[in-house]
Amino acid sequence: MDSGSAKIIYYFLQWTFGLPQNLIGLLFYLFTRSGEKYRYRNAAVKSWRFGGSMGLGMFIFMGEVPPRDKDYVLRHEYGHTVQSIILGPLFLPVIGLPSLLWASLPVFRRYRASKKVSYYALYTEKWANRLGGNGPQKTGNAMRPGKKTRSDKKSRPAEIREDNEDKKNRP
Repeated sequence: MDSGSAKIIYYFLQWTFGLPQNLIGLLFYLFTRSGEKYRYRNAAVKSWRFGGSMGLGMFIFMGEVPPRDKDYVLRHEYGHTVQSIILGPLFLPVIGLPSLLWASLPVFRRYRASKKVSYYALYTEKWANRLGGNGPQKTGNAMRPGKKTRSDKKSRPAEIREDNEDKKNRP
């Protein structure tokens, strides 16, 4: 199938089978202030300053993401657009609501922090990663966007490393 046919099928399925989430996504797209607007694969992407990133139908809303994580998050959110095509009207109760609760409720935030569980451990997020092309995601202390590594710490300028070390050693 050529890319023109795939694009037509993508839009047709989004605006028929995935109509509820596309209508909500379109409203967000039209009525939110934003910065950059662009296309990613067949999805319409808009940057915004309203918390995290989100995929609704064929619309992706990118929160303020560190540059090193942008591609990963964009692929992940694109995975949610594919879930919209697969699940159609079931997307909101099966993916949207659990994902929103997992991301925003303090009880789940505390759970993830205390157990060192990745945000991407929830079934909705693992599946979006696979569909978007991020591959399987490990749980627990697995690498994920925004997580600092030892190499990140070493690559910071010496004065920042020393300042942070001083803070740790204070009584």
